[in-house]
Amino acid sequence: MNPKRAERLQRTAIRKGIRTSKKLHHALTRKEILNLKIQIVPAAVRILLAIGGILLISVSFAAWPSESNAIQGLEFLSGLLLLLFGIFGIRRTLSGMADQMSYEAFDLLVEGIFSAIGNTIDL
Repeated sequence: MNPKRAERLQRTAIRKGIRTSKKLHHALTRKEILNLKIQIVPAAVRILLAIGGILLISVSFAAWPSESNAIQGLEFLSGLLLLLFGIFGIRRTLSGMADQMSYEAFDLLVEGIFSAIGNTIDL
C-alpha cells in the first residue's frame, strides 16, 4: 500500500472512530474499532462516477447516440449503476483491510485511533 493511500486511510479511520465513539458515548473497544466500516474510494472518484452516471441517464432519455430502445436501456442501467456506485462507494471494515497492510502498519493505525479517541472524548 502506498504511503499516500495509507495516510488518507488513517485520517478517514480516525475521523470515523471519533464520530462513532461520540455517537455511542463511550470509548471504543478494539473489537468495535475493527468493525468500523471505512470508505475506500476517494471522494473525487465518487463525484466523477456520479456525474458520469447522471450524464448517461440523461443521454438515454435524449436517445443519443442511438434510437434503439435496447441501447437506451443499456445506457440507463449503466448510468444508474454508476450513480449508485458514486453515491455509496465501497466500504470495508478495518479488519477486512488488515490483509492489505503489514501487521505493524495496521497495529499503528488501530493504536492511532485509540489515541485520537482518548484525546478528543472526555468520558
